[in-house]
Amino acid sequence: MLAKLEDLVNAFVTTSTKKFDRIDKFMEVSTTKFASLKMGLRNHQICIKIKNLVEIVTKRPQRALPPQIVSNPKDPRVGLPAISF
Repeated sequence: MLAKLEDLVNAFVTTSTKKFDRIDKFMEVSTTKFASLKMGLRNHQICIKIKNLVEIVTKRPQRALPPQIVSNPKDPRVGLPAISF
């Protein structure tokens, strides 16, 4: 029983050291790609936010703006006629 357990442990250790070598190689590759991946995710999130805003704006019912009433007739910047009460 103990010999079988030692064989299992040894087999596990040899396979996991091989896996750790692969994990180290993977980590080297992924750390170099991480900056571009992070930038890609940031760009993707920005695109999703823009898409959501566009959907909100396009689904909103279109309303006409109310007419602007000028309350100061002496303001030279405004070209609309003043309405006095």
